[in-house]
Amino acid sequence: MEFKAGQGSYMQKQLKEHVAKYICAFLNSEGGTLLVGVNDSGEVLGIQCTQHIEDLLRQKMDATIKEIAPQVFPNMYTIDFVPVCDIAHVPLENRKVLEITVKQTSMSSLYQTHHGHVFVRRDGSVQGPLKASDIQEWTRMVGSRLTI
Repeated sequence: MEFKAGQGSYMQKQLKEHVAKYICAFLNSEGGTLLVGVNDSGEVLGIQCTQHIEDLLRQKMDATIKEIAPQVFPNMYTIDFVPVCDIAHVPLENRKVLEITVKQTSMSSLYQTHHGHVFVRRDGSVQGPLKASDIQEWTRMVGSRLTI
């Protein structure tokens, strides 16, 4: 599970690149979840998110994921907006956590971002973009399940 606070200009300036990076890493590993609106210490902050913003973010995430190669099918991931609640479990108005979950794949392909960058999740962190030697090592690690 990876956390991003999602505050300030993050949603406009960094979200697209982080989604591409983490989705590729999860696809090239054993799946995973990216939570935007949660800081590195696990504190739930939420992101400001009206229904209109949620719809725009869904479109942006789907478009970003469609740029990943090889093709990522809709059944390989989910995008959810989880309401943030106060201490009394009352939902806070327009505060949500963006949750992108990638299912574990057969790892028969090596996924790359629209920039051609390859990322993997190894030892609890996302690594990359990988160099050719790193990709060769990764290919040896996963064996015959991977085709480039």
